[in-house]
This record gives sequence, structure tokens and C-alpha cells, in this order.
Amino acid sequence: MYHEGLYDFPPVALYDMENDPYQQYNVAVELPEFVQMVNNRLIQWEQEYQSYPLRSF
Repeated sequence: MYHEGLYDFPPVALYDMENDPYQQYNVAVELPEFVQMVNNRLIQWEQEYQSYPLRSF
């Protein structure tokens, strides 16, 4: 069973899998425009397919 207090994950995680295959360095803070674009696309997809609402970052 997952308990959110057991893990300290950032709200957004984005990794360069080619150069950082072990996911040690989160590049989301360096690419806020990209993160926002992906989030907007997820929201648009959710609205198109009427699935459960996604959390905005």
C-alpha cells in the first residue's frame, strides 16, 4: 500500500533519459515552459476524452 508520506517526490519530474538514465537530475525546473506546455496538453486531452480531472501544476 502506498502512503504519500513515505516518499518525497517533486510535484513534477522530468528527466533526460539519454544522458541521465538513472533519473538523478530533475530538469523540470530548467524547462518551465516545456512543463507548462505538457500540462496544457494533458488538460486538453482530459477535456476531450472526459476522463477524471488532472491536477494543474
